[in-house]
Amino acid sequence: MIALIAILLVLVCDIIQRIAGDARVSKLRDQQSQLKAEAAHLNKQAERLSSPASFAQSAKLTRKAVAKEKEAASLQAQEEAISGGRWVKAAQYTKTAVSLTLLLCLWGRPAVLVEPEGLWPFSSILGRIHPTGLLGLSVVPFMAISRRASSALAAALVPL
Repeated sequence: MIALIAILLVLVCDIIQRIAGDARVSKLRDQQSQLKAEAAHLNKQAERLSSPASFAQSAKLTRKAVAKEKEAASLQAQEEAISGGRWVKAAQYTKTAVSLTLLLCLWGRPAVLVEPEGLWPFSSILGRIHPTGLLGLSVVPFMAISRRASSALAAALVPL
């Protein structure tokens, strides 16, 4: 029962992280990459105009490129502020607390019981055979698998 609650809490935290941070961050990254591409294009144009007769036009293009790079840097700062936001941090801390609680509560006991065929090539590595004939999955592999699964499910539920 504890394992199911832990999976649900981690899933909710992953969904919160995707909603609160990832959607806005992906938009900022798109804008930032577009600005960097424009700045690189302007720099290439400025290099082509390196003759003394076209120095003024080259300098103008270089200043535009620098302005685009500064704007991209400000978008980078906004991205870092969003990824360190209150909801994102709270979700990360909650996931860590859930993992530690699960680790402490289930240490030395199987986290879940599954059919040995379900984890066939890795069954001897991930757990031990329980007296009921099922495979007792240890807590550390269970946490790794459940975190990965909840991240994938959150990505499927909340597309960017």
